[in-house]
Amino acid sequence: MTRKNTLGLAIHGGTGSFLMKDIPSYINSIYKDFFRNIIDVNYDLLIKGEYSLNIVEKVIIEMENSSLFNAGKGSLQNKDKLVSLDASIMDGKRHLYGSIFGVNNIKNPISVAKKILIENEGCYSAEYISKQLLGEFDFVSKKYFSSDKLWLKLLDSNNYLSNKNGTVGCVVLDQKGNLASGTSTGGLVNKLSGRISDSAIIGSGTYANNRTCAISCSGYGESIIRNNLAFYIHSIISNKKVSADKAVKIAFKTISQNLKYNVGLICIDKFGKVIIHQNANSMLYAYKSKHFNFNIFE
Repeated sequence: MTRKNTLGLAIHGGTGSFLMKDIPSYINSIYKDFFRNIIDVNYDLLIKGEYSLNIVEKVIIEMENSSLFNAGKGSLQNKDKLVSLDASIMDGKRHLYGSIFGVNNIKNPISVAKKILIENEGCYSAEYISKQLLGEFDFVSKKYFSSDKLWLKLLDSNNYLSNKNGTVGCVVLDQKGNLASGTSTGGLVNKLSGRISDSAIIGSGTYANNRTCAISCSGYGESIIRNNLAFYIHSIISNKKVSADKAVKIAFKTISQNLKYNVGLICIDKFGKVIIHQNANSMLYAYKSKHFNFNIFE
């Protein structure tokens, strides 16, 4: 059944310890222009009837291919001076998911996660994924990551960018009421080799269920994992019969002692309402739905 009044999408580019007012105006404009373009293009696809899961993948591919975020090409290095990328995606209609961690030579981890969802549902280490599964994806060298000239120029002129927390995520509700979510990250800068982020864990950094909502989280992964944050919000909506907005507030209040580090999330409920919530100093986001015209971080 088509529900044209409920479609919408939201994206995020991660939380940060910096204050938005401290971002130079020209950098602010670069991010906002990038977000506006993604929202406009993919919202039009939603109007034309595109499936929510496909939109999530398309959006995150664009963000992974940019150097503006700590995901894909712009990923930060671990203690071994290597990138280690994590990604997950979930289909709220079929309750299927795909997740991968430890990627260091694939351009778009989110596409691998979606392939896993379709063919081998589960969470896999990049080391143990079969060559047959990865054969269709773009492999890249170490030089590919963080080599964009625009990003390096911005990095040289702005110290706060060297500690970017820019995990990326997307949540979508399509015309048929199908929810989907996805998250992709390079993880903590200087992390220990082998660390798995919340972005790779369904129920922590990523979750979608047509009965309630779709969520993508960002911030200090250990805190998000400890509280299984995305699924916790789903369970509050489901068990307490409250709105997604109220459920998010209840979750953050209930576990506030365990969320002492920067944490933020985007959420879209089954009615198309978008919720942005964080305890961080800043979070990059944008969204559009039938409930809201285009909205972006300030």
